Amino acid sequence: MTATSRPPTGPDEGSPDQQGCELGLDPPDDRGLTLVEILVVIAILGLAMLVGTTNWQQWRQARRLEDEAGRIAALIHQARTEARRASMPIDVFIDAPARQLQADRLGRSLALGEGVSLQATVAGLGDRPRIILLPDGSSSGGDLVLSGEDLPPVRLTVSWIDGEVRRAQ
Repeated sequence: MTATSRPPTGPDEGSPDQQGCELGLDPPDDRGLTLVEILVVIAILGLAMLVGTTNWQQWRQARRLEDEAGRIAALIHQARTEARRASMPIDVFIDAPARQLQADRLGRSLALGEGVSLQATVAGLGDRPRIILLPDGSSSGGDLVLSGEDLPPVRLTVSWIDGEVRRAQ
């Protein structure tokens, strides 16, 4: 018996497409995606965007509280520095209902942004709530709490010993 070779009739017989047909399997369908598959992908992307948007908004609100706390700390630090430089006390007045702080001798005031509320616990000195920064670096001290809707509060503590502003845990 002699071996005869037969002529090629299409893709290589050893190719995966040809092997699948020989095994009784249907050849791969290369027509694209079905409507159901596309709708499933769109639904998954929509859910991912919804979760991402919610997290983004919470992150922005939390960041706003942190920014406002930084602005308050900067104002008090500037008042402390000026009190030491000028050898005179500097008052930082706190108007919690109006969400404002004011350092008259520095010519600076700070209004907190919308959605940020302020609570202050300070020594009862004078007719207006205040933190007094003294020339030796100390202060009358106090606690300031910033809060926003559905966010954990940010608490700042002004040390009466050294006048430094620290974020309380």
